[in-house]
Amino acid sequence: MRKASTRRGKRTGFTLIEMMLVVALIAILSALGIWRSRELVPRIEARRVAQDLRSSLELARTKAQQSNREVRLRLTDYDTNATSSSSAYAGAWILELGNKRSGSDSWSTIDNTEYDISKGAPQQAKNISLSYTGGDISGPTTCTCSNAVVFSPLGRVLNPVGDFTSNGDIAFTLVNKVSRANGVVDDYKVRLYRGGMARVSSLKSKMYQDDAGGTDINSSY
Repeated sequence: MRKASTRRGKRTGFTLIEMMLVVALIAILSALGIWRSRELVPRIEARRVAQDLRSSLELARTKAQQSNREVRLRLTDYDTNATSSSSAYAGAWILELGNKRSGSDSWSTIDNTEYDISKGAPQQAKNISLSYTGGDISGPTTCTCSNAVVFSPLGRVLNPVGDFTSNGDIAFTLVNKVSRANGVVDDYKVRLYRGGMARVSSLKSKMYQDDAGGTDINSSY
């Protein structure tokens, strides 16, 4: 008769405690990932919208040069209380072609240039707002162009001195409402200069805070 083996076979699989530890670890990592994404997604969206606004300004400049007529980017929607998380996110603009080289008195919409980041809009950007108060940009005195940036056929910005900041630019701010609610300024600015150059800068990294113009390495020109 063979003696029963006293050696236990090698253990396979996981114990219940080990499984519980693995599940707990996965839950913690998932929670950290969700928290991190809530912080990163609005920042990515703010940068996307800022880059799209810069592209629209560049397109307006190009259209003016190609058509030999004035072209303007006009703000059609904005957030007058953008730093508040309680206000709905908003921001929209459109490109319009003037009927003259100078002093246009009639404007027509350039096809496929409408851009809207509000809720349910084609370019919706949740928790991102274009910070602006109506009339802050008066536009050239040669036309009724309030809330608009106007480019000449030479590609220059025709807006009056009063529309420019002390740094020599017209600045549009895309506000990250999520970070603002947490007491952090993580916005993006689109800066447009008299010669038509446009660029995007991050306020969180303090890029160009002492800059008064020029063509830095991430400028569009």
